[in-house]
Amino acid sequence: PSPNPSPNPSPKPDPSPNPSHSTPEPNPHANEEAAALREQLRALTTAHAALQADYARVEEAHSDLALTVAASRAELEYEAKMEVERVSAQLQFKSRELESANANA
Repeated sequence: PSPNPSPNPSPKPDPSPNPSHSTPEPNPHANEEAAALREQLRALTTAHAALQADYARVEEAHSDLALTVAASRAELEYEAKMEVERVSAQLQFKSRELESANANA
């Protein structure tokens, strides 16, 4: 009988170069591109910091406004309460006047 061939013969080397192991072509503009990207990053970092500062100012203004609104609301509520009490006292006085006038009539 003939000898059994191995079920998985060893693969033969591929004569074509493997693209994942090949050295990329040098880019003559790589340094310029890297410098431009670094400059963009610096500009974006600066813009981000400015936006954060603006946001902090908006948050502070919002907080100040909320305090002002709360104080105004409290003042208006107090003034309304005082006005209701004043009008109520006037009505009670007028009511007693009318009752007295009716009793004397």
